[in-house]
Amino acid sequence: MDDNTEKTILKVCIAAVIVFLIGITSIFASGVLNNNNAPKIISAQPQQITTTTQTMISAQHATNIASSTIQGTIKEVELTTVNGKQVYEVDVEQGEKEFSIEIDPFTSEVLRVVEETELGQQDIDLINPLISKEQAKTLALTQVQGTITEVEAEKENDVYIWDVEFKGADIEISVKIDMMSGKILRIEQEAADDDDEDEQIPSTVPATPTDTSVTIEQAKQIALKELGGGRVTDTDTKSSGSIFEIEVKKDGKEYDVLVQKSNGKVLGIERD
Repeated sequence: MDDNTEKTILKVCIAAVIVFLIGITSIFASGVLNNNNAPKIISAQPQQITTTTQTMISAQHATNIASSTIQGTIKEVELTTVNGKQVYEVDVEQGEKEFSIEIDPFTSEVLRVVEETELGQQDIDLINPLISKEQAKTLALTQVQGTITEVEAEKENDVYIWDVEFKGADIEISVKIDMMSGKILRIEQEAADDDDEDEQIPSTVPATPTDTSVTIEQAKQIALKELGGGRVTDTDTKSSGSIFEIEVKKDGKEYDVLVQKSNGKVLGIERD
């Protein structure tokens, strides 16, 4: 083997090693920097959360507005993000019917009142949607980068939709798709709940407390003030300790008040 051949082989080997190292580095960087386990909105028009200097109404105020809008039992109130805008979502049960009322947290305006109905397979067969579940998944993946964890069929007022859900360790994203047209109706984003229960923790909860954090005793007083009295019967924490859950009994009814540890803000009230 002459010197030129040896040099050529050496160059090829060096080039192969460089390509290999670049590939490994790219994979590592993608996994570490992008955190592929966490779903992320990637639509052409990113969902930027709207900020404002206005004062936000309390969860109790939102509950009162919902009660005056739909007569029934308040099941849950939460602060979430819909299409980039923060809203209060108040769930109301009226007999066998369930409603979701969306309220602007800054203007107190009722944005939407939706009667929600879950659909079974027999309902889907009767509806005969033009967009299949698999097609809905494909459409959702054009909006969100992540792993689909569940697809549900629902009826919101008179619209049949696929609800494609993504869930990571800290965040949940839901893409609502019209079964008949394939139109992306809404993208909802909220923080994942540690206990994987029905209630959701608002996506604005910070990961770590600041110097203005409140104690458990202060959180109790905040909860009692929010409900206008009562008796604290139990306390707990959520979201890695960043949220206090204060259980209060008042007038024979039990409430769970979620208080943000970092600033004492009431994030939601749930009635048991």
